[in-house]
Amino acid sequence: MKNEEAYTNMINEIEIFQKNNPQVTDVYGFFFDLAGIPRGKLYPISYLKKLVEGAAAPRSCFVLNVLGEQQARDVGNVDGDPDCMLRMIPGSLKTMPWANGSVAQCHLQFLETDGETLLDIDPRNVLQNLLTRLETEFKYKVVCAFELEFFLCDIDAARNGDVKPPIASRNQRRDTNSILGLDCLESYQEVLQEIIYCAREQGLPVTPFSAEMGRGQFEITLDHHDNPMLMADQTFMLQRIIRQVSLKHRMGATFMSKPVNGDAGTGMHMHVSLLDENGKNIFSTKGGAEASDALLHSIGGMLATLPESMLVLAPNVNAFRRFEAGQCVAVSRTWGIENRTVALRVPFAAGNEKAWRIENRIAGGDANVYLMLASALAGIHYGMTNKIDPGPATDDFAEEVDEGMPMTFDSALEAFKEGKILPEYLGKDYVKLYSEVKRLETEAFYEHISQRELDWFIRFEG
Repeated sequence: MKNEEAYTNMINEIEIFQKNNPQVTDVYGFFFDLAGIPRGKLYPISYLKKLVEGAAAPRSCFVLNVLGEQQARDVGNVDGDPDCMLRMIPGSLKTMPWANGSVAQCHLQFLETDGETLLDIDPRNVLQNLLTRLETEFKYKVVCAFELEFFLCDIDAARNGDVKPPIASRNQRRDTNSILGLDCLESYQEVLQEIIYCAREQGLPVTPFSAEMGRGQFEITLDHHDNPMLMADQTFMLQRIIRQVSLKHRMGATFMSKPVNGDAGTGMHMHVSLLDENGKNIFSTKGGAEASDALLHSIGGMLATLPESMLVLAPNVNAFRRFEAGQCVAVSRTWGIENRTVALRVPFAAGNEKAWRIENRIAGGDANVYLMLASALAGIHYGMTNKIDPGPATDDFAEEVDEGMPMTFDSALEAFKEGKILPEYLGKDYVKLYSEVKRLETEAFYEHISQRELDWFIRFEG
């Protein structure tokens, strides 16, 4: 590690952690792959200083599909699967309150073998490169927040393909949710409270839970702040906490976009605003009374890039099952003020200039947060640079499908691969790699003969 000050600070972080947590003997070092799945190793705590200096890891970590199978043929096969370097991210060494006290965790970042250059196929680094560009060109601070929806489910039933709420310990029944229903929260109070406790112990700015539309569906929000990379990290960390704590309570937790036929889907709503050098929100004017040109141009750019972004926001075949009229999920390139049926919503903020923001309501719960945020910021930069007019706001129910919106996985893949805007922000090579992994992953999906096909098409006639 070339930066001596940074090295010293990280060594100090480890030593302080060990002093305060002498019971910890081992550490999970992990990262989030292309699909947002945590991967990594269990290291003895004595190995941590090596993770500060940099340890070797195969580049092919970032060409795996959701099953952990290597997909892209030009990374990991023809190139001999060379190593890159991984290093512990400062401030990420934390205890795991839901687990045995002898283990902790840390978040890892991938670098080229020089130990300094960001590995460009790491989704986290895709976002970091874009943030660096925005800081250089715009000099605005990005403020963001995420709302996470998920389903609690009976883990044994789910393994057999039946996603339904777990039996609640409080009343020994499978509760059916109602929006903001207190009964639902109280039925699963133990697991929800432990999720909040663990999140706060790890320094995550969580806000309270609420019950959502689906059976066993809940929502928790991360409060906004002006460190977008940290917010993305925290969002993935919160997903990990929710899954692990749920398992501890003998429940499953899924962020799958559409786990239940006929029920609500799972979204991940993202809120974004921009602050100038004086800390003023540039999305409003006249003391918060009106939307600014910066807000309108940002919306215009996000709408313009939305077709290309759909593969990132809906990263698998199942994710497109969520787009149904009447489920508060947009099926068109629309925007509006206080309208939950549009793609880009401007929440109520009249008279409060700090509250003006854009809410992206398209993404499914299983989107990669780094890429999701990167695509949104790309749209904002593109819109503000080119002064893109978003057109009129939608005041009514946005239920008509926009012909320019990819509403199938295949059309989204094509729009992403052939896009003209996003490659300039995410990197042409990364767009090519992501497209290839998703193409091969989907081919494997379609090769599987489903139970429905057997039910529909096999006939026995005597």
